[in-house]
Amino acid sequence: MLKKIIELILKRLDIKLIRYHNSDESRLISIINNNNIDVVIDCGANNGLYSQSLRGLGYKGKIISFEPIKKVFEELQNRSKNDNNWFVNHYALGDKNEDSTINISNNLSSSSLLNIKEKHISSEPDSKVVRTEKIQVKTFSSVFNEFNLREKSIFFKIDVQGYEEKVLNGSEDVIDRIDVLQVELSLVNLYDQSLLLTDMIKKINNYGFELVGFIPVFWDKQSQHMLQVDGIFIRSNLL
Repeated sequence: MLKKIIELILKRLDIKLIRYHNSDESRLISIINNNNIDVVIDCGANNGLYSQSLRGLGYKGKIISFEPIKKVFEELQNRSKNDNNWFVNHYALGDKNEDSTINISNNLSSSSLLNIKEKHISSEPDSKVVRTEKIQVKTFSSVFNEFNLREKSIFFKIDVQGYEEKVLNGSEDVIDRIDVLQVELSLVNLYDQSLLLTDMIKKINNYGFELVGFIPVFWDKQSQHMLQVDGIFIRSNLL
């Protein structure tokens, strides 16, 4: 009711509200639009806030989300249920098709197939592992044809808490079908056996992509040390 009253007052005063988006969001949706993206692959979808934010920014294309944790997947499923162009899948992407075990952090968002390191926990105590859960893992290459992605312009977002290299390894057979990548990159070791930023950039460059920007993700609140960023990569022949 209050919202309607405010809208009526603003209308009578001939005042228009313009929704503000921060520069990172604006750049991201511009990259999606400029590259005519019509499919977003949301790997490590969590509860769907990332994909929902794309809808809020005006993206109307197809979204395919992957989330292995049962409790979180149920939230994702509920969030996407009224969106006919958003498809959700209850498994993880990795470098092989297998059953595996994921470490569940107290905050859920830090959960990983890899073991979390003390540096992460000291920077974010709520990331401490409280239990494990059996999950299914598949390679993106093995499921690619299930989603009718041929002749599509694809944006592949990978946010899997240190497991990004494994996801890329399991996508190599179809990586040439990807136009844009958004990959979480770690500046320091936060998970066992995870590839750090410089090596990950080299790996992605070898796939034919160029780094075009960073988005801050996670930093130590006391030292202000940046720990993770998202790297945005565009296929070289599109630049």
